[in-house]
Amino acid sequence: MYSYLEASSLLDFDQTIAKPLFDGVKYPWEVLPKISDFIIALGETLDPNEYEKRGENIWIAKSAKVYDSAYLTGPLIVCANAEIRHCAFIRGSVIVGEGAVIGNSTELKNSIIFNYAQVPHYNYVGDSILGYRSHMGAGSITSNLKSDKTLVTIITDDGRVETGLKKFGAMVGDYVEVGCGSVLNPGSVIGRKTSIYPLSMVRGYIHEGNKAPDVCPVCAAPASDFEEMKDEAAADKKKGLDRDSNVYTVVYASVMVVLVAVVLAFTSQSLRTFQQKNEENDKRQQILRSINVTVPANEAEA
Repeated sequence: MYSYLEASSLLDFDQTIAKPLFDGVKYPWEVLPKISDFIIALGETLDPNEYEKRGENIWIAKSAKVYDSAYLTGPLIVCANAEIRHCAFIRGSVIVGEGAVIGNSTELKNSIIFNYAQVPHYNYVGDSILGYRSHMGAGSITSNLKSDKTLVTIITDDGRVETGLKKFGAMVGDYVEVGCGSVLNPGSVIGRKTSIYPLSMVRGYIHEGNKAPDVCPVCAAPASDFEEMKDEAAADKKKGLDRDSNVYTVVYASVMVVLVAVVLAFTSQSLRTFQQKNEENDKRQQILRSINVTVPANEAEA
């Protein structure tokens, strides 16, 4: 019934050094409690010509780039050509895949980052798995603990799935794009090749691909109630109107200048009568003051 939640439906196991960890596993979150012990056992078998052991239970590929300001705690494996950038904080029980990017001020904890996944700017990923070439936009995070501290369940079209875990962030499939500032709530499962819009709040299972589910797992609305959000900029480009082009900018600015000029001219014309009246009143006051007569402005009017 829940085949779409299975690890093989979400992830390409050939794209992680943790492939053996998924042997005999049905759902991907089942590996979360096993990550730490797996890293320690695997680390001892890594080729010392390719990996350097730095501190307790920390193995870093010699081809990986780790900034001096990054803080690393084991158990940890950083694979070949990965990049751990400025002020990244890895709290332990983490596998960073080949060519993956862990960016500025990003925090990781008890997670598997598949090959070439990117977590590049101000992210938090805890008790989660990020699939092959998945990408977390700036400021997007996985929330791994419910506010009431109860066990995490996954909301799907077919009902709720119990995980038995108190801490469970997100299972993010291969090629998923998570928009900037989004929050993946505890128990989020994102199907392969899915795009999450910026500033989204995600929970439950998000279907693979770009079609609406038959029934929304959150509000139970049918697929017919949904419509695709159109990319207006892309539609304009098809019509020959590129809002990002210099030509569009110049034309738009010119039109706005003309409109503002027309508004100012109309306003000036409308106020001219009042201006003339004020000028005449001012002259009368000056004449009266010249003969030492002072009167309020409203009484000086003819």
